[in-house]
Amino acid sequence: MKEAFIFSLIQGLTEFLPISSSGHLFLAKRILQVKSESLPFFIYLHLATLLAILVYLHKEIISYIQDRKVLINLTITSLVTLSLACLIMITVQIYFEKKILIAIGFLFTSLILLLFKKGGKKLIKELSVKECILIGALQGLAVLPGISRSGVTIAGSLGRGLNKKEAFNFSFLLAIPVTLVAFLVKANNLSQYKLDGFPLIFSFILTFLVGVGSLSILRKFLEESKLYKFGYYCLILAVLIVFL
Repeated sequence: MKEAFIFSLIQGLTEFLPISSSGHLFLAKRILQVKSESLPFFIYLHLATLLAILVYLHKEIISYIQDRKVLINLTITSLVTLSLACLIMITVQIYFEKKILIAIGFLFTSLILLLFKKGGKKLIKELSVKECILIGALQGLAVLPGISRSGVTIAGSLGRGLNKKEAFNFSFLLAIPVTLVAFLVKANNLSQYKLDGFPLIFSFILTFLVGVGSLSILRKFLEESKLYKFGYYCLILAVLIVFL
């Protein structure tokens, strides 16, 4: 139950804040000495974060899915993401828990957040194919531990001229298909585990509630042009991980 509480907080907070959920999961496992295979319930928490997005952005989602150009850009970006993510998983997944790789991931997130602070006036539907490919590639890289999906997609969108509101919305629109695919892929391995009902339900609810709160916090940081502060946090983590 203690592990369920801790890892639910980690998932709810770090899945949306631009500080890498996978990197923090690694840190928590090292500190608490928890084995990855003892945490199959963590896979289900992807659904809790997905639900948090659907609830928090339900009005925006309804509006966007009626725009053909937005759907095209979302499809292009997602296909690039899934293609690159699959390639990375096939080639370097065995190195995912190497400290140096995770430290580099945090460093990459830090640099992206510190470099791309401002936005423009562009809307999602105004992104070019090349810009969608770039943002999709950034999201694909986020399969690597230490690289924040929300961080690189929001900062990357700002760098391509999206306004802050559109960058935020686009990042979490992109999270919907990616999160669903990630759950479906990992769910294939769940049949070998026996999961307790109460800890699973508790973890799901807690992750959902913390996730909604995290989305609100992130939106406020973005609106106040303070997203770069997470960059300094990731930079500190990159250094600390080397000495763990």
